[in-house]
Amino acid sequence: MPRALPKRRTSKPDAAERFVRAIGEGAAVKLFLGFGGSTIYLSARPYANSQLVAELGEEARNGLLREFGAGTVNIPLANAWTARQLNKSGLPRAAIARALRITRESVRGFLNEAPAEGHL
Repeated sequence: MPRALPKRRTSKPDAAERFVRAIGEGAAVKLFLGFGGSTIYLSARPYANSQLVAELGEEARNGLLREFGAGTVNIPLANAWTARQLNKSGLPRAAIARALRITRESVRGFLNEAPAEGHL
């Protein structure tokens, strides 16, 4: 009898929602591509050479600070959500796979599954 393949792990449906709400879709894509899977520190008093500010801008940093407060924040990978956003922008699936460092098959799976009702 063949073994069943394990179900693919996906992030919680709302993992990206707070970030998108705080900084908007475009900045959230940049955040997930640049910082996804890591922890960042949001300082109440920003410093001039912040990598987060350099990549996303002061407005996005302030949005994150309002949403999450000062301290450490775990940035989700949010690959499924990011793949759907990149696809909507017209990026080819192979380019999406390279950007997310996943296989084209994973991208196809993300694009074929609909987000949960009421989620991004």
